[in-house]
Amino acid sequence: MTLRASFAMVRNQTPPVDRIGERVIAQKDWYLFFTNLFKAATDGLPQPEEEVTIGTSPAVYVAVIRGQAHIGGGNVSSVEFSRDGSNWYDTGIVEGFVEMDRADSLRITYTVAPTVTFFPM
Repeated sequence: MTLRASFAMVRNQTPPVDRIGERVIAQKDWYLFFTNLFKAATDGLPQPEEEVTIGTSPAVYVAVIRGQAHIGGGNVSSVEFSRDGSNWYDTGIVEGFVEMDRADSLRITYTVAPTVTFFPM
């Protein structure tokens, strides 16, 4: 089903419900419209955060979806960011949040491992 078909407007002459005796039944067109609207509104809800297991320094984390990585604790000397995995840019922080898109990389250099948590968006 295409996006346009999912949100096709229901004709305003169509009543939202039908009354059959004592039963009240939702019209199919209205039901589908509101079901698809609900799915679209809730499908993008944030997923729960996840702890990232990092390897030896310098550790590289590649985001699988869009989100934010939080680096905290440990003894971090640099945090670098890359879109292609070969050109690295110093973020200027040693702890805090770094926004990442899908396939972005984060390289963390440390002497004592920090805690890295990823928050999907």
